Amino acid sequence: MQLIFGSASPFVRKVRIALEILGLGERVTLVPVSTTPVAPAEELAAINPIAKIPVLVTASGSRIYGSAVIADYLQTLADAPVLIPASGDARWEVLHRQALIDGMTEAAVMSRYEQLRPAELRWAPWVDAQMEKVWRGLEAMEADSPALDGEPTIAEIALACLLGYLDFRFADRPWREDFPELARWFGVFDQRPEMVLTAPV
Repeated sequence: MQLIFGSASPFVRKVRIALEILGLGERVTLVPVSTTPVAPAEELAAINPIAKIPVLVTASGSRIYGSAVIADYLQTLADAPVLIPASGDARWEVLHRQALIDGMTEAAVMSRYEQLRPAELRWAPWVDAQMEKVWRGLEAMEADSPALDGEPTIAEIALACLLGYLDFRFADRPWREDFPELARWFGVFDQRPEMVLTAPV
């Protein structure tokens, strides 16, 4: 298998951490690509029409887009640990939490893209509105922080990638003081070898 990736993407990082936790890392070749929303890499657009990462190319040559779908596919290749339950209420609980966190992450990424525009074209209210989504989501995660303890699911992995991305791209918006329980949890989770291996650069 091949994973088309960029090391700074929190969505790519989620997939890479899932690969390592599931013991599938050695079965995947990492293929780096340099791409931006306004200058998509031709080789990426050739395999994903919307030119977004990550993309997983399976052993049979199929292409799977999107971190959530890729993670679900990877779980089918490993019986344990269970990052995404196969059925029942537990599955939908994990998937709906992942969807919330992915939405928060997308908002943070959109804010980052806005900051890359020429200064005269940046729209500060847009950035503020996107980051308000992130903060509201963090408030929900803080209120539900006891659910984070225990063996990680794909939702906890997604949350760790979001918090790491905030540290990486938004040092001017510190979050730990507002969310002490998330800070406590992340301080431990961030020391996992999978997190160290996939730290954004």
